[in-house]
Amino acid sequence: MDAYIYQYVIGGLVFLVGMVYAVRQGYVGLSGRGFRNGLVLVAGLAGFMILQGYLQYAPMETAREVAYDGVFQRKKILGTSLDYGIMVGYFLLILGVGTWFGRGQKSTKDFFFGGQRFSWWLIAFSMVASLIGSYSFVKIQ
Repeated sequence: MDAYIYQYVIGGLVFLVGMVYAVRQGYVGLSGRGFRNGLVLVAGLAGFMILQGYLQYAPMETAREVAYDGVFQRKKILGTSLDYGIMVGYFLLILGVGTWFGRGQKSTKDFFFGGQRFSWWLIAFSMVASLIGSYSFVKIQ
């Protein structure tokens, strides 16, 4: 099975289970703020799915073969300004999201246990998903 299909079938099922629990707890719904939250979640997943599909299946040029002479040749420039701009933008975005969602944490207990607002199994699934993501199955192939 193609890794892309496998990743989004398994990931989609996990996402669907998460959405069911989000609906049950009132974070996602069919009107008002819940609808907006659901729309953001689905749009985010669709955006990543489209971007990854494009990057994985887009026609790309192959570099010409170069004979290896046994000496490492370092390039003068390791990236373009667009590459560095994307990296800086990504780090700023992650810093902003972490700051926004971390503003209510007062102790390490709040950090590690989410203020004890979540069930043990939800935290366990989150930890497993963090350690063994879909990329783990793809890199094993």
